Amino acid sequence: MKMCLRVWTVLAMMFVLTVSYALPSYSETYDLEKQDIGNFPLPNDNQKVASEEAAQPETEAAVEKDESFLDTYTFQPGNRIRIRIFPQDAYIKGGDMQVSHEGKIILPLIGKLDVLGKKIPEVEATLREIIDKEYLVDPEVFIEILNFEKKEKPKEILPDRTVLLMGAVKRPGAVKIPGSAKRFSLLQALASAGGFSDVANIKKIKIVREIDGQKSVIRANADSIISGKDPDVELEANDIIHVSESFF
Repeated sequence: MKMCLRVWTVLAMMFVLTVSYALPSYSETYDLEKQDIGNFPLPNDNQKVASEEAAQPETEAAVEKDESFLDTYTFQPGNRIRIRIFPQDAYIKGGDMQVSHEGKIILPLIGKLDVLGKKIPEVEATLREIIDKEYLVDPEVFIEILNFEKKEKPKEILPDRTVLLMGAVKRPGAVKIPGSAKRFSLLQALASAGGFSDVANIKKIKIVREIDGQKSVIRANADSIISGKDPDVELEANDIIHVSESFF
């Protein structure tokens, strides 16, 4: 019996030793886990706070930019807008609508309202005033723009410029260059003067131009320009055009 107990004891000790050598120690396990974490670094709390703080100003700046844009944007033809009126009434209602080509919107009972070139706060104030005066007491009006149309760039208006036509034209004298025209040609000037007279020699035209105090002469052949052989001559302010007469 004692012999059997000794055998079992020896076997148990051998099993314990085998298992202890097979398993890694606590320090080895810790080192492995530490090494794995090192390969895949995770942000600590300080890094998270820093990243959130860095992202926050961008968000606030974007909001400020949008608000600034809405404060300065003016209604354009084609804008789709949503008007909300509080308190709501069976007859005075808002809703979705579109700014017409004339720059107007239409509301029940109120009728047409000109909004072209006006800002959101201006139109809201106008509607509040109209509704408060005629229909509801202390109404609240909110306008939302559902789409934004590009503002038409105003045409550049240049100062008054003239050219002088002399000789064989029907209406000699000064011809005004249109303020919005960036280019004004010889043929345009001749047309503005009523065209050639009956005695005009359209092949002999002189354009006198002053450049830096020095006068120069440009010779042109209207017959060749009209037929497409020569390009039209672009005029400048204060040019003097002289059309010669024909001698028979």
